[in-house]
Amino acid sequence: MQDEFVNRLGMFRTALGTLNDPANQPVWSGQPPVIFTTKVGQAATAVTELEAFVAQQQVVITGAAAVEKGVGFNLCAAPSGPFRQIEPDPFFARGR
Repeated sequence: MQDEFVNRLGMFRTALGTLNDPANQPVWSGQPPVIFTTKVGQAATAVTELEAFVAQQQVVITGAAAVEKGVGFNLCAAPSGPFRQIEPDPFFARGR
């Protein structure tokens, strides 16, 4: 879940950075419809609040949850050829 908010924050920062670029500001700042200028200011405030929220959500994960084992965790490099399995696949049940 944390990655989702971090990704959103990055997207919003990029959008606001583009809008507030000095080369782009004359195109929209104070131009009709003026509500757009207001909404950009509100978006900047919302991004600041999202930054505070994301900072509160950051936790260092330790223990068993820190050791995420993917599908290929039990593979080793064979002396030649493709990878070979070094222990039984926990997702494969015999007799299926």
